[in-house]
Amino acid sequence: ITVAAVNSKGKERVETTKDLRNRYIERIKVSFNIADNKVAEKGPRNVYVQILAPNSQPIFDVAKGSGTFMLNGSEQFYTVKQDMIFDNSGQELTFFYEKGSDYVSGTHVVKIFLDNYQIGSKSFTVK
Repeated sequence: ITVAAVNSKGKERVETTKDLRNRYIERIKVSFNIADNKVAEKGPRNVYVQILAPNSQPIFDVAKGSGTFMLNGSEQFYTVKQDMIFDNSGQELTFFYEKGSDYVSGTHVVKIFLDNYQIGSKSFTVK
């Protein structure tokens, strides 16, 4: 899972050892590959990305495509969603989210869900 800050000119800065600076973040870009799964059936899937603020609350804006999904019987907010056709070929997915306001300083967590399963997570820090 790769998390990058994209500035207003489209330049990306990947979060590695340095923190992302708030003034640099126009959009957050999340990229990852779907791992090989021999037992999963091929077909349509829903992929949800949830970005959690340092207070563990999801960042979402319904006007920008956010919404809710069911996970283990409880309703969860997602930040961005994408529909895909799963074909077990190691597909790469990329999500963009433009918040429209500054991110709170601290460690944010990106969680990725495929159908009703969490398939990965990654944290990034905003300075």
